Amino acid sequence: MLGIKADAVMGDEMSTCASGHTNDEGAKYCQQCGLVLDVQAVAIDRNFNVAVSLEPPTHTRVSVFFRLFLSIIPSIMSAFLGIVAVFATIASWFSALITGKVPEGIHRFVARTLDYQTRATAYSLLVTANYPGASLTPRANNEITTSVANGPLNRWAVFWRIFLALPAALLTGAGYVGLLLLAMVTWSVALFTTRAPRTLHQASASLIRLQSRYTAYCLLLTPEQPWHGLYGDAQDVSPEDAEQPGAQGAQWRFVKGTRRAITIFLILGGLLYVGLNIGIQAIAMHLPQYDYFCMDEMGNITSKVSLSPMNCPDGSDLFKMRINGNGWVGYAPLSDADL
Repeated sequence: MLGIKADAVMGDEMSTCASGHTNDEGAKYCQQCGLVLDVQAVAIDRNFNVAVSLEPPTHTRVSVFFRLFLSIIPSIMSAFLGIVAVFATIASWFSALITGKVPEGIHRFVARTLDYQTRATAYSLLVTANYPGASLTPRANNEITTSVANGPLNRWAVFWRIFLALPAALLTGAGYVGLLLLAMVTWSVALFTTRAPRTLHQASASLIRLQSRYTAYCLLLTPEQPWHGLYGDAQDVSPEDAEQPGAQGAQWRFVKGTRRAITIFLILGGLLYVGLNIGIQAIAMHLPQYDYFCMDEMGNITSKVSLSPMNCPDGSDLFKMRINGNGWVGYAPLSDADL
């Protein structure tokens, strides 16, 4: 998939990624940049695998300053592709209930759609520096790559997928808001230094992987719950050890402090997520609401009226009545100027 080749170096089998980095035999990912080396080995666990360098890239200050505007087109394309992928998933849901597997063509399209969305999100949040472009086909110079194998699914898990995804939805919602907060901090730092701090970069990458894995679970790409690997796939390493070959890549070995950063921004995101929902509901409850009806000269309500068109029969006038949670508050006649 990524133009992988194997070379014999000093008698040992060495694998080379598409970027030209040499790796030890048996490695699943490039130890330098995180590209997938052994697609079959990576796909064994059936999870949605994300490969990205855990070393923060260098940006230009201009690209950082205008990153929000540069991300508009990829974001629009991601939204459009996401809508198409949802309809494709609805079709594959019925197929998976019958056959126990998502059709290969739909699985490939949805997987490539999510791959593009992951690249677009990573670019907009300064995890990668290369513009994602408009192609769904994986390229050798992609800074972030994904892979997922198509295999059998439990029919009961497919049938109840929406309900099974609810616990992860709470974590993912908090992670999404936390990721936005993290992006603000990263943007402020990268604007002056051209690079994000390694701890914040790795925390952002982990939360992006959480978002992508949750979407993959909802879209029937994988049977694995998305929270696996939230805090990395191996124990923390020191900043000095992180400079050594093998510490980076998709092995997801974080430097010390990354897990703490993930936890902090998850908590902050969760609190803000709950607060925003409570605030929006409170505002909505206090907004004035009205019922519209027609009343004749005797004070009898002849009919209720929808918002459009507001027409009453002859001999009746149009009134509006403010309502709240306890019922009607009062009513007043409407003139043509009020419509």
